[in-house]
Amino acid sequence: VGGFSAAADSLTTIFKKDSSTIDELISIFNDFDYLLVEGLKTLELPRISIFRNKLDDSYFELSNALSIDDTIDKKDIPKSLDILDLNNPLEIIKWIDKNAKRV
Repeated sequence: VGGFSAAADSLTTIFKKDSSTIDELISIFNDFDYLLVEGLKTLELPRISIFRNKLDDSYFELSNALSIDDTIDKKDIPKSLDILDLNNPLEIIKWIDKNAKRV
């Protein structure tokens, strides 16, 4: 489980081996602009899965969007998922801004 917090003047990363709730992560970081959470598939948060070279369709049901590069054939991705260009960070940021859970 990892959490990444970004504020205008700082970046903080925490890695934990034990399980956390979203409320625990929010209290750890306290003041932040964005809190990116990796590894907590049980939390009801919007998800971007990242793939290069090979898709793993077991992530489709857990994801809201896939971030891919040219090595992935878009025809193999369900229409229900948003497709983001892995090499276009601004596109990914716009998706996060639009879909992020506000706390």
